[in-house]
Amino acid sequence: MTAGFFRRVAKIVTSIGREGLGGYLGRLRDRGEYRRIWRKVFYARRLRSSEVTVSQYRFALPQRTAGIKEELLLFGTHEPFATHLYRKFLTHGDIIFDVGSNLGYFVMVADQALNGQCEVHGFEPDPELFHLLRINSRQFRAKIFLQPCAATDRNGTIRFHRSTVSNWGTIVPRESLMLTETVIVGGLRLDEYAQSCGIMPTVLRMDIEGGEHLALRGSAGILPYVRLIFLELHCLFLDDDQMTELFALLFNTGFRRAVWSNRYYDWPWSRKEAQYRSLLEGTLDALEDFARRREYSTLSAFIFAERQTAARDSDLTRAR
Repeated sequence: MTAGFFRRVAKIVTSIGREGLGGYLGRLRDRGEYRRIWRKVFYARRLRSSEVTVSQYRFALPQRTAGIKEELLLFGTHEPFATHLYRKFLTHGDIIFDVGSNLGYFVMVADQALNGQCEVHGFEPDPELFHLLRINSRQFRAKIFLQPCAATDRNGTIRFHRSTVSNWGTIVPRESLMLTETVIVGGLRLDEYAQSCGIMPTVLRMDIEGGEHLALRGSAGILPYVRLIFLELHCLFLDDDQMTELFALLFNTGFRRAVWSNRYYDWPWSRKEAQYRSLLEGTLDALEDFARRREYSTLSAFIFAERQTAARDSDLTRAR
């Protein structure tokens, strides 16, 4: 604990030295962590609830408070800026592979944005969260198909590591993810799953805490058919070789442009102005260069196939 305290102090001193005191305090204001603390104090009773209503949908919640449960109970939303962009880029009739579905929040976003006119295949290996996903998905209008599996590069059983933060579970363990226990789950390649179902997705959403290079490797057969990838890119978890493999795979299957923002400000308690300032767009190469700098641990990236460039431009204008 003492070592952690001194590391934290050293990090603050380094930040002030780089940004100046004014810049450091301004960043803290934009991040808005104090708003989260204030609500946790004054609305502490809410955190005991096992259900919450979000956009007229009733969600059953996990026992673990840290993570998405806290956000939904205190603020009624999760990753608000990424949610906003995702809504704008979806199209009626989309077939969505939702990888790392958790309790179904982004399944709900798609269902609501498209008035149920879509098909969603959700993949969630955490046993508790998959149980909640099944319960929560019953109220959605879209065609929903759920699999209690982790997307990876091979079929078979694998180890899944659960975390004290319900949305930090992973197949690639990291000390910073506050992991608690390991369970054996099914792993599958998404391209073989799609072939077995006789479908090809148009949208791929993926948030799996550093396992994205493995899941994309197992998606090689479907990527040429996907028009949009919504990827939580965990820059600090991927080494240079894994980053190279990931972006080469995307480029070789026709993806050329991207819109992205850093997750540092995409919290319900952060200022909207900071969220919009973090929004960038450019080529796939520009996204790769930005990710390799590792200035931010996680990016929310919307990556578009070349054939969708015109549609992307009009959607981005509305998103701004």
